[in-house]
Amino acid sequence: YSNDRFDRIWTPDNGAFGTLYRTSKPVTESGDPIFGLPSVVMQTAVYSRNEILVNWTGGLDEGLFLVL
Repeated sequence: YSNDRFDRIWTPDNGAFGTLYRTSKPVTESGDPIFGLPSVVMQTAVYSRNEILVNWTGGLDEGLFLVL
């Protein structure tokens, strides 16, 4: 997303993991917004009755932030 100040990679699942939900209302971080999450990214969510697996191929010295 061009408005992500940290230039992170966002991967849409297009409903592959479950039911896709979207809102046109602004979504913001509560409290101290340390992650700087773009509202446009957070306006989309997925609901699933099954597990959602996230594969991580990074090294042990790399960090991962997962926003649920």
